[in-house]
Amino acid sequence: LLDEVMGSEGADPETTEAIAEVLEIRRGTAANRRARNADELAVLIDRGGDVTLEEARDRVADPAQWTRGDPLADLLAAGRVIQLDVPTANGSSPRLILTETFARYAAAFGADAGSVVRAGPELAPRSVSDVVPATLREPSLSRGAARREILARWLTISGPVSIDEIRARYDLSEAWVTK
Repeated sequence: LLDEVMGSEGADPETTEAIAEVLEIRRGTAANRRARNADELAVLIDRGGDVTLEEARDRVADPAQWTRGDPLADLLAAGRVIQLDVPTANGSSPRLILTETFARYAAAFGADAGSVVRAGPELAPRSVSDVVPATLREPSLSRGAARREILARWLTISGPVSIDEIRARYDLSEAWVTK
């Protein structure tokens, strides 16, 4: 199985299907694993570290299963989630993060209190200092440690990926990724 996952042999259809199923469960995109409320969605976003708006929506259960309203709208309205531009090898990509994890992204990619993020139900541009409490703005990790944490979270939900796929997700040099 490890040889198949690592690419030295072609994976058989059963292995490929099993990996896809585990990843759907881990991501929270499997039908019975999607978020029914804001707290469940916050856990799923935190598990991956950052998600696109579409990825967040993929993690939300059908409206008939919601227990307290639209999970994504509730997180945005409460200010528990903000959107920031994450640098990638091909430019920047807007991603949703938990507000409480802003310092990790600030350490990894250089954002500060003067940076602009998007917040609220309309994802309106706002100053970080207006939406992230001061105690959550100051990085406590080194740049390398923050980047490792961000990458590790994404790898837990991505499955086997290439260096190019990592770089398409984050602006990390090939040398840094391989060391």
